[in-house]
Formats: sequence, structure tokens, C-alpha cells
Amino acid sequence: MLSRTADHIYWMSRYLERAENTVRLLEVCYQTTLMTNDEDHTDYSWRSVLTTLEALEHYEAEHGAVDAGHVIEFIVNSKNYTSSIVSCVRLARENARAIRGTVTSEVWETINFTWLEMNRLLKTPLLAADPTRFFEWIKTRSLQTLGAQEGTMLRNETYNFMRLGTYLERADNTARMLEIRFYLENAADDKRKLVTQLYHWTAVLRSLSGLEIYRQVFRETVDPKRVIELIVLHPDMPHSLAHSSRELERHLQKVRNADSDETLRLAGRLDADLRYTTIDEIFKAGLHDWLTRYLEKMDAIGKGISDDFLWQQVQ
Repeated sequence: MLSRTADHIYWMSRYLERAENTVRLLEVCYQTTLMTNDEDHTDYSWRSVLTTLEALEHYEAEHGAVDAGHVIEFIVNSKNYTSSIVSCVRLARENARAIRGTVTSEVWETINFTWLEMNRLLKTPLLAADPTRFFEWIKTRSLQTLGAQEGTMLRNETYNFMRLGTYLERADNTARMLEIRFYLENAADDKRKLVTQLYHWTAVLRSLSGLEIYRQVFRETVDPKRVIELIVLHPDMPHSLAHSSRELERHLQKVRNADSDETLRLAGRLDADLRYTTIDEIFKAGLHDWLTRYLEKMDAIGKGISDDFLWQQVQ
């Protein structure tokens, strides 16, 4: 496959997944801040979301003080922030259009309709009046795009590069969400923890489409350590780090070339670490430090994919 084509496919999938995962992060923050009247905690939560998305500086340049409504509007609809939902869907569509003959009609039409309908919805009061409805709409459109890919794409290099983009982006965003939510809970006082813990981690599970999975796997009330175990280590949970890392390594194997041995080694080692580590070992090392190292490894794998396969390498 031409590296230019691989680049468009890979980034199309990354931007689509980024839009969905950004919405998931907004959703869990929105839900959990509704549970408290503590203005300092609410401000800190939204500021932490902006920091996680590396958007705080851009936001402050446009809006100044942190306010929930302005943060949601900025992250969804800003034309100047390159990872806003609008920007991600636009860039995904542009990449899909550049390879219009490589993807199926169903994949292209799903992405194109999402772009057109999203712009229509953003001209209505929906986002300001009921953000959760807009969040659900984006997640549903993302699932429909994934369904079109799964149901209509030949299992060839195009499909494999799609999956590389999807799982790299999903792993990165899930780790960042877990890090920020765990840190925010630990920043709360003991009384607040007791009051909000159940709702807080239930919201996290809902945002990752994992609440029903949690009940099937553990069959007990929501417990933070179990939630983290599910999101980090369960290989069959679609949004878990273990599942994303395993799929990333599997699709890298299918597109490997003479330059990709080191990237494949990094991915294989990360997959093995997640297969054989335990949640107790992660907590003993410190969840924050473990997630930081995980994100660093994902960043190295992403750089390796870019260097080994994509267009920028051969310009």
C-alpha cells in the first residue's frame, strides 16, 4: 500500500475515534459534576478535562474563566482547536474523501452523513439545552461507522490500518480518562468520596459502555478497584487497555514490513505486560505512574507507526 494512502486511512480512523472518546470524557465530567454543588470541585473537574485534552491554553485565549457551558461548546464546536469534535469529524471526512476509492460506499456515506447532520444539529439549541443527547448522538454515529467498516470492508491492508488508528487512539484516550477521574476522586475529601464514589465510577463505566459488562463480570456493587481492573486488564472489554493493546499488536503483525520490527517489539511487549500483570501490582506501583508509563509507551508505538508506514516518512 502507498504510504500516502495508509496515512489517510490511519488518520481517518484516529480522528473518528478521537471524536467519540472526547465525547465520552465530556460525558463523564458532565454527569459527575451534576452530583455536587461544590463550585471549586466543578471548576477543577472541567479544568482537568481541558488539561487532559491539551486545550486549556486555547480555551483560556477564547473564553478566559472556566465555565461548564463554555467548555462543552469549546470542545465540541471550536474551529480553532484542532481536536474539537467538529474539527475531528471534518478531518476524518477529508481523509476519507482523499481515499474515496479505497473505502466502501457505506463507510464513506456514514462519515459524510455524520458531518452534514452534525453541522445541522449544532445550529439548533440541542447542545446547550441537553448536552447528553448530543453526546449520545455522536457515540451512536461512531458505532454506525465502525459497523460499516466491520460489515463491508475487505480484511486487507486498508482494514488493518483502520484498526491501527482506532485502537491506538482508543488506548490513549481511555488511559487519559482513567487517570483524570482517579486523580479527581483522590483529590476529594473522605466524606465526599463516600457520598459520590458509587455514582462517580458508575458514570465512568457508562461513558465507556462498560456498566453492563461490569455487572456480568463481577456481579457486585460498583467498586473502584474492580472498575479499574476491568478498564485496564480485561482482554474482552472493548474499551479496556488490554483489549486495545492486544488488537494493536495483532494488526501490526498483519502489516509488518522491513522497518517495523522495533515498533512491533514495543507493541508485543506492552501486550505481554498487560496479559500477565495484576491489578495489585499496578496499585503497588501507583496507578498514576503506571498510566503515565503506559501513555509514554503508546506514544512511542504511535511514532513508530508513523515512521515505519506513513506518508510523512517518505516526503
